[in-house]
Amino acid sequence: MNRKLVFTVAVLFATLSTNAQTSYLTVGDNIRLPEDSIDRLQLVANLNDFLIAIQHGNTEKWVLPSEKAETELLIDEMKGMDKKDSMTFKPYLINVEALADIKAYSVQVSYMGINKGAPLLRAVFELVAHRTDDRFLFSSPLVRNTRNWKTKTIEYMTFYYQDVAMENTIDKYAKAVMEYDLKFNNTETTKGIYFCNDCDDITCILRLTGIIYDLAANGIDWNAIDFKVRDKVIKFYTQRHSHREFDPHKLFHAAADNTISPEKRNHYMICGYAYIYAGEFCINWENIQKLFKTRMKYDKKTDWLKLYFDRYNFGESNEKFLLTMQFINALILQKVEKEQGFQSVMELLASGSPYRDEENFFKILEKVTGINKKNFNKEVGKLLQEAKL
Repeated sequence: MNRKLVFTVAVLFATLSTNAQTSYLTVGDNIRLPEDSIDRLQLVANLNDFLIAIQHGNTEKWVLPSEKAETELLIDEMKGMDKKDSMTFKPYLINVEALADIKAYSVQVSYMGINKGAPLLRAVFELVAHRTDDRFLFSSPLVRNTRNWKTKTIEYMTFYYQDVAMENTIDKYAKAVMEYDLKFNNTETTKGIYFCNDCDDITCILRLTGIIYDLAANGIDWNAIDFKVRDKVIKFYTQRHSHREFDPHKLFHAAADNTISPEKRNHYMICGYAYIYAGEFCINWENIQKLFKTRMKYDKKTDWLKLYFDRYNFGESNEKFLLTMQFINALILQKVEKEQGFQSVMELLASGSPYRDEENFFKILEKVTGINKKNFNKEVGKLLQEAKL
């Protein structure tokens, strides 16, 4: 949190109990509003109505049309923020700045509440308020924050980046994504992909979008994040992730996640399928099989069901792990795709977590492959024989 924000929030904390709330949005006496009286009154009124509209899901007339997708990303994060974690949070206008190059203002809104008698800051959002003939329209600052970045469009993907050296990586990235999307029939979903060279952590990425502070993201050390808005996916990668070769394994997971709903995803089946087509830790499927044969000690009495659920690691190290569950899944999926086609593969990828609902998982597994808990060890043995392992 920058010094300016800390100071503003501190002043608001001091006045939290005394500020009168005349509308949904509270405006503190310390806030410097636009000098123009019409702008001043209309900005506050329109912002108030827009924040109310966010909570009711009817923001269409308040959003700048040319930046709809980027703003929907921010709206999705703001929705429900006034009632979060069994608490009530009120929106406070904490900063207004006129933008010199366009007829617009940068506004910051915080959501604050009282927890055990002490003020609690839940989130701070930044919006750009654009002056039009009859009202202010609002947008995320994402387009403005990246207006000097380079862009490159490949098919249905538009890449935003700061360093021309990223272009080789972008080409490889696009090739892998198009291959996976074709397999999952995701080619109608447009993508905006941002390589944030100046961002070292997730908080920097969030600020680009207008999420200045979010209590839920406090202390999280991610290097990438995705947002889904209607028929578009917006992805961000930090500097740590941008300046190396992209991991095709993780891109495969992303393609599958865009197709399969969270409650149906079988992460371990998806990971097994990624072993075949994308490898893992720069080890391709052929060499993964060689490692398995070299490092695993097994015979006809081996309890594959136990090793499966224990997810035994036969990889080179704890950091470069290769797990028996994913490996066995890869063998299963390879056979299923060859004999039945990709539609049957999809049934297994969408079979849910075997840890959360083991019974349902084995029901789907038996339907597609004939493998159940009783014959699991025998059938895995057959798969190993067929693969000459």
